[in-house]
Amino acid sequence: MESDLKAIFDEEGLTIKTTQILFVGSPEYKDIFSEQIDKSAHFQSVLAYEDEAHLRIELCWL
Repeated sequence: MESDLKAIFDEEGLTIKTTQILFVGSPEYKDIFSEQIDKSAHFQSVLAYEDEAHLRIELCWL
């Protein structure tokens, strides 16, 4: 995990490295969150961890 968030972005604010995002919440909202990530045309996502209330996804800029 990147300790300096500025190192993930270029001068224009676009990601240049992969980063992880963690969702914590109800299973219903976790599914909605996951669906929205999957619909994105800007990122490729890789599931890093999932249980009933948590979802950790690694995002890669396309």
